[in-house]
Amino acid sequence: MLRAVGRVHESTLVAQRIIGHGRAAGLTWPAALGAVELGASRARLGRHRQAVLLLSWARRQLGGDVGPAAELEARCYLGASLVALAATDASTERGLDLLRTAYEDGQQLDPTVACQAGNTYGEALAALGRPAEGKLVHAQVLDRAMRIGHRYEQARAYHGLGVCTDDPRLARKRLRTALELFEAMGTPERHTVRARLKNLERLGDQ
Repeated sequence: MLRAVGRVHESTLVAQRIIGHGRAAGLTWPAALGAVELGASRARLGRHRQAVLLLSWARRQLGGDVGPAAELEARCYLGASLVALAATDASTERGLDLLRTAYEDGQQLDPTVACQAGNTYGEALAALGRPAEGKLVHAQVLDRAMRIGHRYEQARAYHGLGVCTDDPRLARKRLRTALELFEAMGTPERHTVRARLKNLERLGDQ
């Protein structure tokens, strides 16, 4: 999956084609799967209002045995977008609950989705000023991602650990590891991590 390795723009093009083919064939479920992919990509690009509309619609279409892993992904990125929008306290809490349940259910259904949901959940907790909880989740995800050999989610977990730790030395170490992994894969996250690492190193020199 292109998005699962950080290739979000390519993933967006594929998703749009899937939605188009599904609609042309008069089939709801392929369009719903495409909407999950497109919504998740929109969320990753910070276009959260679009993501909420797409993912809410997709979740209504995906039921029973049709796309259980896709429903988990939809739940994960819908939760992330609700937290990012922070429209109300209630919607923020709903977003966190969606992320938490996607992470927990993913551990039983799909380890890759569990890693994606866990890292996204950890990022949301950190953004809401709850770094200790985020650190715990990222540590759990790192262990799982290493066991299944998912380098992209390993990198996200290292990045999350670097953000959540209050030890500057350890934070730099975690961020360097994340940067090495992201650079090896050539994913866009390397720019964000590099900037964060430079800022920490600058502060350390003062």
